[in-house]
Amino acid sequence: MHALAIVHWGYIVVAVLAAALLVASPFLLVLLRSARTIAYTSTDDFRLGNANMWTEPHRTPDGGSLQLMRLRDGHFVLVSVGVSTVKVFATPDRSDITQYRELREFSVHSAFERLSQSSQQRRAEDLLFLERVRRAIGWPESVGDLVSSVQSIDSSLLLHARPNA
Repeated sequence: MHALAIVHWGYIVVAVLAAALLVASPFLLVLLRSARTIAYTSTDDFRLGNANMWTEPHRTPDGGSLQLMRLRDGHFVLVSVGVSTVKVFATPDRSDITQYRELREFSVHSAFERLSQSSQQRRAEDLLFLERVRRAIGWPESVGDLVSSVQSIDSSLLLHARPNA
């Protein structure tokens, strides 16, 4: 008799769980779709498919960082942080490196000092440089707007930049 009671309660538990899953399934599907949508909006493909959305900062193999944004006219802006300079480029085709046109170069403090920093310190400084240049560029609509905003940036923008420790 005891074994039959266990089987009977087992069926009841399975039925209750199945009913709960059936009721919760629309909510679970909405949550799954929302999570997939949020994950997709964080990708470079999505951000570069829409105007005025910066990609997440990317580290380059040589230790620098870069970020891209597509302008409304279809051109792309690339901000690249190196050891001693931060450069701003414009290009109509981000896959063809021969089409990249350097718009401005900013000097940063001593390259030797940056080389002696830990990778974490240099990464934090790279992110600060990217943020300062992005803010200075603003939200240009076209390459012409980009050129004028980049040329109007004070050349000492990054010379005294230090991340908060």
